[in-house]
Amino acid sequence: MPRLLCVSAAILLAGPARASDAFAADARMRSALLSLCGGWTQGNADGPAGLLSGVFDGRAGTWSVSARASADSAFRGGLALSAARDAHGALRGYVLGGALLDHPAGVEGAAFAEAGAGIAWFEGWDARGLASRLTTGAGFRYLHQAGRVYPERRFLGARGIAAPRMAVSFVHRFSDAFLLREEFEVLADLADPAGVRGTSTTTAAVSIAGGFALIASFDVRYAGAPPAGVRTTDLAAGFGAGWVH
Repeated sequence: MPRLLCVSAAILLAGPARASDAFAADARMRSALLSLCGGWTQGNADGPAGLLSGVFDGRAGTWSVSARASADSAFRGGLALSAARDAHGALRGYVLGGALLDHPAGVEGAAFAEAGAGIAWFEGWDARGLASRLTTGAGFRYLHQAGRVYPERRFLGARGIAAPRMAVSFVHRFSDAFLLREEFEVLADLADPAGVRGTSTTTAAVSIAGGFALIASFDVRYAGAPPAGVRTTDLAAGFGAGWVH
C-alpha cells in the first residue's frame, strides 16, 4: 500500500468457524506490525525513498478488524480500516469504501466503493497473535478519480472507473522469528480492456529480541493503460527495522 492513500471500511458477512481454523485456548486475538524502512523506488518515482508503515489485526468473537497505514517520501501514503463478521462457513460477503492518492502516478485524488464475496480458507491465532490466514475475494469496484501529470502539471480531468476486482491476502508465521505477509489484487476497467491494474505488496519480518524485528518489503504496482507521460510499472524495495507485537 505504499502508493495509495485509502481510508476504507469493510463489513464481511461469513459463518461459524471452519474446521481448518485454529484458535488456541490462550490465543491473543490482536497482532501489530510497525516498520520504518529505507530503500529504492523505480518507475514514476526513481531514487532512494523512506517508508513508514503499520498494520493491525484483531478479532473478538465472530468479528475481526484491521487497520493499515503508510507514508513514503515520494508523496504516497495510505490509511485503511476494515471490519469483518463471520456468517456461514468459509463464504464471506463484503462492502468496501475508501480514498486514494498516488502523486507520482498522476492520481491526485480518488474515492471508491466496492461490494463482493470471498472465502476464508484458513485462519489461526495463538498466544503471539495472528499466526496464519488465507483469504480470497472477488468484487465490483466503482472509483472516481482526478489526476495531474508532473512536472508539467497537466490536468487529466476527472473520470469514473467501473472495475471487477480479485484479491488474495496471505499471512503466515513460519517460526517464532519469521513472519510473512502478502497482499495481491487485480482490477479490470470495463470501459478500457487494456486498463488492467495490479498490486502486490510483500512484507517479511524477522524478530531479533523481544518485539524488535528486521523488516524487508517489496511492492509492485501495474497500470495497463496509464495517461501519456506515466509509466506502467512502479517497483519499491525497502529494508529497515520495526516492532512486532
